[in-house]
Amino acid sequence: MTEEEIKILQAENLKLKAEKEKFFSIISLWLSSPLNNLKALSDMLLGQADSMDKAGIMEFNKHLGTEINKLSGSMQNLIEWANLETGNFKINKTSFELDGLIEEAIDSIKVQALKKAIAIADFEPSGITIETDKKMLRLMVGNLLSNAVKFSRKDDTIKVEVSRSDSKTIIGVTDSGVGMGPAKLAAIFNTERKSQPGTANEQGFGLGLVTNKKVIELLEGSIQIDSTPGKGTEAKLIF
Repeated sequence: MTEEEIKILQAENLKLKAEKEKFFSIISLWLSSPLNNLKALSDMLLGQADSMDKAGIMEFNKHLGTEINKLSGSMQNLIEWANLETGNFKINKTSFELDGLIEEAIDSIKVQALKKAIAIADFEPSGITIETDKKMLRLMVGNLLSNAVKFSRKDDTIKVEVSRSDSKTIIGVTDSGVGMGPAKLAAIFNTERKSQPGTANEQGFGLGLVTNKKVIELLEGSIQIDSTPGKGTEAKLIF
């Protein structure tokens, strides 16, 4: 084996090591929050169970259910991301009405928005039907909403709209958050960029939008993002 071949192998090994470390860091980040919340709720329930009435226990169960659903969602996101990275992604297109999916996605981020005192505008049903991969679309809309919450401040507003234009279906998520300048916007789909912390110092790896871009291109659509520093961001999924 030549010296050049050895250098190539060493570089590949370093790359694989870095990717493995990144993968395990992502697992830790995505699962740590719901697991920590579940543990905190469980500890509270154990400490207060003897003094709680039925209504109190039911309220705890409701919160536990919410955190379990979040954990399940994080696991599903992790699986889909891994499938994309390894080329195991399979498209399963069906025809369905968008309104239910959008409302479900909004419900999933209401707790996080409430914690940050962020308003979510009432969603106006569109009655629009679309043919695409429902599970992947749900993942993409969830990513956009999570980003909107992450980069919004107290009293900011998030709005989701669905419309049709020139035979295209458009799903828009708009926030009045911190926004971003041209340089950050230009690098938003770069996998090597450093993820920015949210307004409450939320951490991440910046994979949500990268995943969205990969998925929507596989689904023969496009993603468009416009942003202004201090005024917010508008993200559109276009089919």
